[in-house]
Amino acid sequence: MEPISRLESLPTELTITILNDLNLYTLLGCRRLSSHIKSIIDDTPILQYKIELGITGMTDGPNTTMTIEERRTRLKNYQDAWANVESKAMEASPTPMTGQRWKLVGGVLALSRGPRS
Repeated sequence: MEPISRLESLPTELTITILNDLNLYTLLGCRRLSSHIKSIIDDTPILQYKIELGITGMTDGPNTTMTIEERRTRLKNYQDAWANVESKAMEASPTPMTGQRWKLVGGVLALSRGPRS
């Protein structure tokens, strides 16, 4: 019997437990073993959460009462917020002491020294 066949013959719950103990790179590599293992990984929320955390470079926090789906939703909202971050430009105004114009653009305060700078 081949090793992949033995892994596929285990109960799904045991396979999920084994896969959940793997590090991210090994877990991603296991998706290539067979379509059966790939479907287990792709259809299991805890394994998907582990992959999504790894992609963002984050790790799971201490034990919490939140479900995996709630954690995945928070992670998605966090990623969406960072993907859609926008800076707001402030209108330039002369400084009282020098008469020079400062402008905040993209979170950077810049000093204008004339119409072309």
